[in-house]
Amino acid sequence: MQGIQHDKRLPQVSNPKTQSFINETWLIENELNSLSSNISNILSIQTQITIATSDKNEISLLKSRDSLLSLTKNLLISTKNKIKSLEVQNLKEVGASSTANDFEFRNQRIIHLKEKIYSMFGNL
Repeated sequence: MQGIQHDKRLPQVSNPKTQSFINETWLIENELNSLSSNISNILSIQTQITIATSDKNEISLLKSRDSLLSLTKNLLISTKNKIKSLEVQNLKEVGASSTANDFEFRNQRIIHLKEKIYSMFGNL
């Protein structure tokens, strides 16, 4: 499964904190796309393991799967931490935010990222 490719031309805003936030959420979106792709690959490898016709082939597939599982686990933890960090940062910015719209925009993006990461695992 290929993830949706995001336009590399990010929206430009005048508030530097909001621009930094947009950049960070774009990077997280890319990580979520990588997670989705990794999960699909893990499932594919698992299917190949169940139909492997030789011990050598099965062992090779198991090593590939285990390596990809480890990378995916680390990416998941890192991505979840980044989303949580954005959430905490957004709460700190409530009083300092230049507008209520800015805060709401950030909040919507955080909710979107959280829903996206949780929906990936609800579809397994």
